[in-house]
Amino acid sequence: MPERLKMAKEKLDGMPDLGKGIIWIMGWYKDCKRAHTNKQHHNTEANYRWYLDMWGPAQVISVGGNSYTLVEVDGGTTKKLVELMKNQTAEMIVAILNTLKMKAKVQTGRKLKRIRTDNAPEWKSALM
Repeated sequence: MPERLKMAKEKLDGMPDLGKGIIWIMGWYKDCKRAHTNKQHHNTEANYRWYLDMWGPAQVISVGGNSYTLVEVDGGTTKKLVELMKNQTAEMIVAILNTLKMKAKVQTGRKLKRIRTDNAPEWKSALM
């Protein structure tokens, strides 16, 4: 990586001179990561963990009458899915999640293990 910074300085106009300081910092960062690899767990398995969030209501309702959005990101594959919803009821969210889970299981052959949310009120119903 430091070699690329040196090349960028030569090729780009206005690139600041980073000096030896950035190389030392980057070298330290690599050593630090190498020393702590047993503590870092980055799972790249599909359907291991999904990150979910809700957005809405939109100021302008869509042509289909939707004003809410459910955003799902697979933590292992970083695949992103967006589902449009008419309302934010727990029944609607659970129905959409069940559909998404079935599709993901058919596509990957793996069951969903964990879901992470921001603990907003829409995730705290008894139905969830």
